[in-house]
Amino acid sequence: MMDDYKNVAAKECVECFCWALRIFLIKCKRPRTFYRYSSISAFKGVVEGNNLWATHWAYLNDAKELKRGIEIAHIVFSRIKQIERFTSNADYFSVLEKYVSKLNNDISFNIDVYVLCFSEEKDKLSLWRGYGNEYNSVVVGYDVANLKTDENNFGLPFIGKVIYDEDEQKKMMLMYLVRYYEMIEEMYKRFPKQKGEIEKIMKRYFLVGILILSLFIKEKCWKEEKEWRMIFLNPDADFLDFKETANGLIPFVKVPIFKDHAIRCIKNICLPKSSNFALREKAVKMLWEKFCEKNDIKKDLKVKESSISIVY
Repeated sequence: MMDDYKNVAAKECVECFCWALRIFLIKCKRPRTFYRYSSISAFKGVVEGNNLWATHWAYLNDAKELKRGIEIAHIVFSRIKQIERFTSNADYFSVLEKYVSKLNNDISFNIDVYVLCFSEEKDKLSLWRGYGNEYNSVVVGYDVANLKTDENNFGLPFIGKVIYDEDEQKKMMLMYLVRYYEMIEEMYKRFPKQKGEIEKIMKRYFLVGILILSLFIKEKCWKEEKEWRMIFLNPDADFLDFKETANGLIPFVKVPIFKDHAIRCIKNICLPKSSNFALREKAVKMLWEKFCEKNDIKKDLKVKESSISIVY
């Protein structure tokens, strides 16, 4: 069929960044528990709505995340330019060079990628301060075995541990760029009459790939967060919603990530250390019991008090 080349190119592009991610992320052993720092109202929303909220990549806390990934791509590409194997064929190399040179301008906010953030740390001061809501904060421990990490309403999520080591970041980006070069060569040889269309398709997916890889790249100063991420590409618009903040609206999607119900997936929660901890604990357990009864589930909730005296 006439459009076969479009389907083939799109499939190859997706497999390329999936492959690069798996090489680095699959070797990371997942912890049994993912911890998520948030407000107590967000915890209430999880139990009520039976979902987690994934934020649009452009509205994450650290605005420099994407910039870091693009910097790594430029550093790695400058090394590739010194290797004759790649530069000897100008037709293929010039396409990749064009993609990389325009990264800063071409990655668009319109790329629909949403991110769920977790941590291995169950009680960390910097995380309380960075992602909680002062004394109305909570850390929720989720049983990883009860999260959908395979095919679901949103397709297959990209799951992995954030990479803080610069050498590892460069290796991952190098593998991606080299494989993309090889793929350009393969597609041009396979569909010589559709080079122009092939280039447009591959550019779109190249940008998506760089964006997804960049979301697993953070500077070493964030290493203590021990962050894990689930990334969702092009989720169904029916799940889209908006959160009101002091800085305006933030787009997010409600991810039906639990295999059964959120109540069965939540292992424990941790509340800030405070003089009225007993009252806070009582209210949380009342909420828990209400939704257990509503969903015909019998399960106790372990509520812990933080070991850290947090001063806001």
